Amino acid sequence: MSRSSEWRPRLNVDITPEQDTALKRYVPHGLKTVLFSVLIEELVEMLKEDAPTVISLVLKRKMTAKDLLED
Repeated sequence: MSRSSEWRPRLNVDITPEQDTALKRYVPHGLKTVLFSVLIEELVEMLKEDAPTVISLVLKRKMTAKDLLED
């Protein structure tokens, strides 16, 4: 196996104790990685369209995860 196929980048972010408690309560054990992987894939697709606007809207909380659920 080549080094490039072994290497997996990691994303480490600090969360609040409340966020940790909520994730442990609502996300079944073993699904956190899969869940966040899907969320990141969706975010990357939106960023490809217009990264500055997407980042701005998210940081201003004018675009939220709930928006992804609405039709």
